[in-house]
Amino acid sequence: TSNDSTNTKHEELIFSLRDYHFTKEQFTALNALLGGANNKFFNENVLPHITNEMLNIEIGDSNTTGLQGNYEPTEKVGNQNFTHFVYYTGNDKEKETTSGGSYGFGKAAFFAYSQARTIVVYTRIESSKCNTDGTKAYQSRFIIISNNERITKTNSDRCWWGRKTPRSNKDYGTYAAPILGEEADECAVALGMIPFTYDETGTRILVLNAGPDVLPSDEYQNPKTMEQLYREDLPRYIVHWYWNHICLKDISFSLYYENENVPIPDPTAVFAEDEVVLSKLP
Repeated sequence: TSNDSTNTKHEELIFSLRDYHFTKEQFTALNALLGGANNKFFNENVLPHITNEMLNIEIGDSNTTGLQGNYEPTEKVGNQNFTHFVYYTGNDKEKETTSGGSYGFGKAAFFAYSQARTIVVYTRIESSKCNTDGTKAYQSRFIIISNNERITKTNSDRCWWGRKTPRSNKDYGTYAAPILGEEADECAVALGMIPFTYDETGTRILVLNAGPDVLPSDEYQNPKTMEQLYREDLPRYIVHWYWNHICLKDISFSLYYENENVPIPDPTAVFAEDEVVLSKLP
């Protein structure tokens, strides 16, 4: 999902894509999390672009470190992967060379692909502190972000939904901190997201009302549906761009439409053997 969590704990990175519609209960939970009628930003900028029928995309990685570091947007000291991804966009030239996404182009794609310009961020990290019995401890984090370039009348084109928290420097007021721990897992599950297992780390991004502004056409010039794109086109795109990672088994892809697995073709069945061999040469 994010190059901010590229350092893997294991050899194989697990990458997943899942399209699904909200149930009535999940849509109700979303409205409750976003504040409903009590939130002006939600009413004016998000609510007109979400419905119970909208299609959402959950993009996830596992066997990565997750979005680690301090979660208060403050002085840039130490690991700042969480704050970079959640609070900052396009202005950081001092990130570690092992972490990508410095200018936020990849992150901006999430918002651009959301008709509501709103995403849910759910990540799980290994804690710096161990449990009392000496075992590793883990922490889940959950926050919702809107970044809407269509808002031009004011500078308030961004909004965060989390837990209102005083900043460490009280002169700076408060900020929306992520929801943490078991409550973060519960919020994610309430929206139909796949929860992390106990010792699993990584990041899941839920893109609300996902889809391009204009759908591509088929050979008869009829607009394709999102289901066609997901079932027919996306598996081919994955093989086209990532065949070498699939063959080397350093990335494992899984693709789902609703709860149904969409098979990804075997690269060796798509490309002739000599093409695969030649394309590996310098």
